[in-house]
Amino acid sequence: FEAANIYPKSTKIAEDAIAIVCNKENMDSAFSVEDIRNILLGKDTAWGQFSEKNKLGKISVVFDNSGSANARYMQDTLLGGKSFSNNVFAVHGNPAVVDYVSKNKNAIGFLSVGWISDRDDPMSLDFLKKVKVMAISKKKNEPAYQPFQAYIKTKDYAFSRSVYMINRQTRAGLGTGFVAFVAGEKGQLIILKAGLVPAIAPVRMVRIKTN
Repeated sequence: FEAANIYPKSTKIAEDAIAIVCNKENMDSAFSVEDIRNILLGKDTAWGQFSEKNKLGKISVVFDNSGSANARYMQDTLLGGKSFSNNVFAVHGNPAVVDYVSKNKNAIGFLSVGWISDRDDPMSLDFLKKVKVMAISKKKNEPAYQPFQAYIKTKDYAFSRSVYMINRQTRAGLGTGFVAFVAGEKGQLIILKAGLVPAIAPVRMVRIKTN
């Protein structure tokens, strides 16, 4: 790019997260970052290692694609570039992850939170009927959080990441206009509606107390 005198511009548009889902019949649905690291490295291979009452046997781990951003994030950021263990494999897409986990009681799956966060999307609602979303704590014995928008915004949820649009146009054009739209008010509202965290627009946090 420098040789061609092209200087791409990066614009942050959202905060995304990786959701971890398990089978509805799995009694364990809250783990620490260290637990997830040990599962992906193959140090913890059976559900009984976390709870003696859990009789689901060997842990099976599924990603949406072997080269997806989800798999790369977990391998690069969480594992420091180390290889996944033999119990980790990939299917073809996020819907296939949900389908596999819903049919295999011993499985956990990794997918982008956008697939389960839009409460008005029939597909998202259908996914949530089939699997449980796991809560993650940054350290053992600390509070665990699910990938809700508020917890992604406050960084309480561990597996969050920034989303950028990169424009390499050499002049103002269609690409520049599209980036401006996504980073503007309407574009940020669309991102908010999709269940992600807008980079610019505020997120409303409501706490409800009952007596």
